[in-house]
Amino acid sequence: MAQPATSPAPMGDVEKLLFGGSTPSVKWGDAPGMEIRITVEGKATQQRRDFAAKGQTGLGALSFWPDGSPRMQIVLTGPCEVRNSAKEDFKPCKDPTLETDGKIDDGRRTLYISSRSKESPGSTMDAILAAMRKAQAGVLEIGAVITMRHDSGIGTVAKPRVHSATYTAPKPVDAFDHENLAGDADE
Repeated sequence: MAQPATSPAPMGDVEKLLFGGSTPSVKWGDAPGMEIRITVEGKATQQRRDFAAKGQTGLGALSFWPDGSPRMQIVLTGPCEVRNSAKEDFKPCKDPTLETDGKIDDGRRTLYISSRSKESPGSTMDAILAAMRKAQAGVLEIGAVITMRHDSGIGTVAKPRVHSATYTAPKPVDAFDHENLAGDADE
């Protein structure tokens, strides 16, 4: 029997590196009140970069704490929605400027979760930790939904952005539905 035509498979990590289809990052505005909601599909850690100091790659020098240890950050990727005020509904993160040469913005974004010094709380990491504690979550799970809000600040050293967040654990797989799916495959 002939198979129906399907759309091309989504790009994997290798194809993204080959064809330049990397996931754009969340762009915070300067005005407080913006919220993003991301469903976690991927998570990783990487060393932060100091974009004010140019490194050998031109991307910014690797960042270190005063004791010499690397400043790390969490990198989350997944479908993202945004709203600019509490009165709006969430809308998919779409940027028409990314839709050139036949590329389509699928609304997936990268959210960088970084810490700051103890003298400057309110970082994205502080917000995620508080949200996970409130949700009694000990692990940041794939499928979790994180809503992050820009509460104050403009993103400078003198006025860093302060964030708050909520964490919603993924819904557990229903054993009945899982058995039915497995049974359907046998038919």
